[in-house]
Amino acid sequence: RKLPISGMLHTRGAHMKYIETGLDVGAEKQRAFFVKGDVTYMTSNGSICIILQNISGIMMNPIGKFLGDIDSFTTAPPGTILTINRSNEVD
Repeated sequence: RKLPISGMLHTRGAHMKYIETGLDVGAEKQRAFFVKGDVTYMTSNGSICIILQNISGIMMNPIGKFLGDIDSFTTAPPGTILTINRSNEVD
């Protein structure tokens, strides 16, 4: 309901990029394994994360999939303003 959300892009290693949202949402259907292109919510810091490489060991809420060219997204530098919108596209 809060979309679109904008924020400064941050990098966490080669595995993910994220924006801090200020949202305070509890844990819902959390899991610890995600694949490239997954979009998640990290409850510990209120961030929306885009997974760039398969990752495990961090409990997060799955919230969607990145529909764009994820490989070109990996080169976006920290500090870039990212806006996340809802998509009506369905697989």
